[in-house]
Amino acid sequence: GAQPALPSTAILISTGPDEYFIVGNSFSIAFSSNTAGEQVGLGTVEEGSFDNGRWIPGRHLAGDDTGQGEFPTIRTRNTMRVTLYRYR
Repeated sequence: GAQPALPSTAILISTGPDEYFIVGNSFSIAFSSNTAGEQVGLGTVEEGSFDNGRWIPGRHLAGDDTGQGEFPTIRTRNTMRVTLYRYR
């Protein structure tokens, strides 16, 4: 029979200004600024993995995979590194 759907899960780890590692399953996330008039966009979004504590980048995601640069979506158990940029 069909496998039951896994619940949505997410862990976000901030590793520096505007840099995050995201681990999860079945979710999308949007970033915003807490500074008035400032907007936030996705700089880089890459899938990857860790090997002995070192990030190993994999596939780089573009507009079709990130809502045209607005939000990363994790569909199946996955790890991503996301950087942001800010603009007015």
